Amino acid sequence: MVGIHNSIVEIDCDMWLELTVESHGAGKAASGKVSNLSFTQCTNSWHVTVSASGLLLFDTTAGYDGTVRSTGTKITATRIGVTCNYETTNTTFGTIEGGSPAVVYLEGSIPIASGSSALCGSGAAKMTGNLLVDVPRPLYVDNS
Repeated sequence: MVGIHNSIVEIDCDMWLELTVESHGAGKAASGKVSNLSFTQCTNSWHVTVSASGLLLFDTTAGYDGTVRSTGTKITATRIGVTCNYETTNTTFGTIEGGSPAVVYLEGSIPIASGSSALCGSGAAKMTGNLLVDVPRPLYVDNS
């Protein structure tokens, strides 16, 4: 389960994310466009839709681990007339632990965007959860 927790509500959903690394190399973040991002089985009748999947960037921190940033992702959560919009712009929302499987730990925040109900709060919503990286071989982050 992945959680989006603003100051008023807690939305927990199953999340599916697919991407292909399109750019990498010495001294720059590995990055790729997200080809599929979806949220299902959300708690308390929340419905989460994705209008733009965006781009993920991976920066090395130590060993084969790194930080995960998102830009251009737009998500809308709705429930009983309440709409909460979220949008990333070079937003650090977690870390990745390289290995087999690699694990992404969601431990950052996603900014609340314009058009959101006052019931969504303001500023940013905390993201929580873990994502297993399902690839046929070990995944490591190394920008050297």
